Amino acid sequence: MTRIFAAAIVFVFAALLVAPTSATAQPKNGKEKTAAKNGQKNGPKNGKNAAPRANGGQLGTFGDWEAYRDAREGFCYAGSKPVKQEGRYTQRGDAFVLVTHRPKEKSFDVVSFDAGYAYKDGSEVSVTIGPQSFTLFGQGEQAWARDGNGDAQLVKAMRAGATLVVKGTSSRGTPTADTYSLKGVAAALDAINKACPR
Repeated sequence: MTRIFAAAIVFVFAALLVAPTSATAQPKNGKEKTAAKNGQKNGPKNGKNAAPRANGGQLGTFGDWEAYRDAREGFCYAGSKPVKQEGRYTQRGDAFVLVTHRPKEKSFDVVSFDAGYAYKDGSEVSVTIGPQSFTLFGQGEQAWARDGNGDAQLVKAMRAGATLVVKGTSSRGTPTADTYSLKGVAAALDAINKACPR
């Protein structure tokens, strides 16, 4: 597994730790940008994805997902990055999805997507898993379900699905579509459920 998210994840978890729910989460404050091309496949070789890393131990790699527990801060998360990214952009940071448990705050299964760019103000973000579609709100570079019920529905669909496609529009008006593999997501979620129980 690579460590391409090591710097970016500091900002993400700063937001996650101060926000009690997905609806009140704060966006992170910047990210190093990397070049990308239209329709570029940024997925990992051999079906392995690098998940963002926190301060603590890796619980395991499960297909295209990884799971971690941050013992110091007391939270767990499962994460993955896209296997395919599409859009007519010239610069974009790292994109990834996280499912986070924070037992101290009684917060579980919070789903967040980091786009690697700032979403257009007031825009909605769509997530499609098989025949199911979900509408999220974009705030800064992150997208969230509006409430815990939305998170629960997303997680249920993720467990049963094969791929997930998230579509959003950048602050410059550029539409993007990121495809995530859901191979291993159920096992990764089981690992964080065990490490950070309700």
